[in-house]
Amino acid sequence: MRKRLLAMVLAFAMLFSTLPAAPIFARGGGVDDCKTEEALAAQFEEAANAIFEKVGSKEGVYVGKFDPATKTVKVAILDKTQGAKEISGTGLIAGLLDLYKNYNLTKVQVGQQPERDLKAIADNVGNDESEFQNALKQIFIFDVGEAVKTGVSNSGKLADFIGKSVDLKLTVKQPDCDNAVTLTYKVSGAEAKSVRLKDKLQAKDIKAWVGDKIDWKKGVALKEADADLQKILDEAGTVVTDKSNRNLENENTTGLKGDLKVAFDDGTSLEVKDQVLYVSNAVTAESNANAPEDAVLVKFLLGEGVKAMKGKEELEGTKEKPAEYGSYKVKPGTDLSAYKNPATNQTIFDLIKATADVGPTWFPENHVVSDKNNTFTAEARLPMSKAPEVDKIVAGDKKITGKGVSGATIEVTFPGVKTPVTTTVDKFGKWSVNVPKGTTLYAKDTITVVQIEKNKDPNAVKTVVKAKSGDSFIVTPVIPGDKKAEEKKAQEKPSTATITGYINGYPDGTFRPGKSMTRAEAASILAKLQRLPLTDSSKPAFSDADGWYNAVINAVVKAGYMKGYPDGSFKPDKPITRAEFATMLSHFMSAKTASNPFTDTNGNWAQEAIDKAYAQGIIKGYEDNTFRPAADVSRAEAVAMVNRTFNIKKAGDVKNPFTDISPSHWAYEDILAAVSYR
Repeated sequence: MRKRLLAMVLAFAMLFSTLPAAPIFARGGGVDDCKTEEALAAQFEEAANAIFEKVGSKEGVYVGKFDPATKTVKVAILDKTQGAKEISGTGLIAGLLDLYKNYNLTKVQVGQQPERDLKAIADNVGNDESEFQNALKQIFIFDVGEAVKTGVSNSGKLADFIGKSVDLKLTVKQPDCDNAVTLTYKVSGAEAKSVRLKDKLQAKDIKAWVGDKIDWKKGVALKEADADLQKILDEAGTVVTDKSNRNLENENTTGLKGDLKVAFDDGTSLEVKDQVLYVSNAVTAESNANAPEDAVLVKFLLGEGVKAMKGKEELEGTKEKPAEYGSYKVKPGTDLSAYKNPATNQTIFDLIKATADVGPTWFPENHVVSDKNNTFTAEARLPMSKAPEVDKIVAGDKKITGKGVSGATIEVTFPGVKTPVTTTVDKFGKWSVNVPKGTTLYAKDTITVVQIEKNKDPNAVKTVVKAKSGDSFIVTPVIPGDKKAEEKKAQEKPSTATITGYINGYPDGTFRPGKSMTRAEAASILAKLQRLPLTDSSKPAFSDADGWYNAVINAVVKAGYMKGYPDGSFKPDKPITRAEFATMLSHFMSAKTASNPFTDTNGNWAQEAIDKAYAQGIIKGYEDNTFRPAADVSRAEAVAMVNRTFNIKKAGDVKNPFTDISPSHWAYEDILAAVSYR
């Protein structure tokens, strides 16, 4: 037993005993200016770390590694059956001697063993350097042996060091100074991680996209589940690299074999052979069984009027059933409009070569592949222009500005002005138009802006004019018996118009023909024209109706002229659409009807009312042969439709009381007839 212990102690000492001894035995360079404890500790730690960094290894036996963060010399034991005498090579004894000579090391303590005074040892051997080093070595051997023998087998094998840790307390002090400071280092032994995982790893196939950064750790797996070993494999300090340097830039769906190196943070490593890597292009064949698991199956269809050759077969889609050209596996996030196959330098759309009389265009226009965007259909129409951006518009503005696609045409339609104002987006992507002369923009007016790119369909947006900051002026129709409105009117600047009609002007002397009419205002018109009783001013049975319009809404709803929405609301402040207005007026039309010629009303919920209104000359479409049922009704359009329905004419010679309309306005006569109606 004593022989085994002696062998183990000697071996531990050898681990740190092979640095060459300094040729001259000297004690520092004289008395230095005394440093603070912090400065002395920092200087000493730098020197000591440099020595511990030289910890060595012996192939097949152990790997030594110093961790400066924890001040620990970690010895990873590769072969625990080897005798302790096999360890050698890092030279701690010579290093301690260097620290004593040059960096004011005065005392050393191993574990719980007695603290050793280095000057006393040197004095005992007569300051002979070789004798001092030998004496230090023997003392260190003994102290280390005593420190590690408790709780081990004392077999004399490297197995005795596994799981053991020994503290090395090093005290430094300048001569003739009162600044002693102690630093603690550790020496610990552990079975090498490579030993624990040896013969327990297997290669695992990796499926990647061309150009991907490969996580080679995914190419290694345990042969059998083991939580402790899996934890080692998953550690950030475990790094797996490809020893074979395989090509990742070309598609290879049949697989590339190679060897991986698994390196652990204890300085040891393993090799895993014959790992297989499959590489796929971002757009690859549906039949590619080795595409990455996140591949999206993307379908390509041909719509009505679109043709394409698939081999020798010509495919053509129908309206009822688009033709399926084929499917591909695609990397998520791939923009099919931009990605080109490396071999053909073509996009998938180029490859399909779909043809049509117009276009064709692949819809949806967002061609970035995802789980939800995975079916693309070629349609015989042009793509949509990008929606224009419109800067904030405030009442009274004289210029409208925004952003768009450089070179695109911008058309801006103002309230009450039939002809749009046209401009071109400049090279900086900006556009602007002046408000037409004689046109004033008011809060809640709607401006329509259309952008038309070359070889694309127009795209329109509507922008509502905002009130000026601090302007809370809102005009509501004046209704007989409406005390709140009368009180409000008394507080406002009186209008220059003689308010006798079924619709009024505004206190500032304007009519605002292009302003959208709300559902409550439309109800007010009907209530006046039909002289409905306005005695019920209680809150209507709608979730959102409670205001000046209570009596009006109660009256027209009870009369059956208007109704609310399925969600229980009436939406009194919502602009009324052309379809809704035509339906409201259809209650007062004859039964005469006829199919309308408009291109956008087939199947519309209000088609019956629109047909009737068209047959009786109540409504007219636009120059492009549309009715635009979902568009808002302007005040000018509303009075024109009402006048035709109720056969209302201008009452004699009526003086124009409004500043924003003139005889040239298309609804001039209808507006005067509406405000003069008695």
